[in-house]
Amino acid sequence: MIITGLTFLYLFKKAKKTKEQITVDYQQHFSDDFMTQTQTKKASDKDVIEVAVANQGKVTATILVMRLGISIDEANQKLESLHNKGIFTLENMASGHLVYELVDMDLMR
Repeated sequence: MIITGLTFLYLFKKAKKTKEQITVDYQQHFSDDFMTQTQTKKASDKDVIEVAVANQGKVTATILVMRLGISIDEANQKLESLHNKGIFTLENMASGHLVYELVDMDLMR
């Protein structure tokens, strides 16, 4: 009877520790995945051009943020980089926001 009680107590403590360890491991895994997703989200040139094509050849930084899930800083940097490479022309609207338009309108077909 005592041996059974001690065995039960031992297994109960071991099971409790295992449950706590599983919880900690899960939380760490979830946290690591979240950090990896937020840190590695990058837009390729292709991604940006595809968004522009889907938007009749025009794109803004705000549109990229919404469609690609990137930061506004990354969207601005990407658009400026592609503009400097001759992929987009830049139009300053009367409202003050910048609109980038594809140079190669053949992509619209």
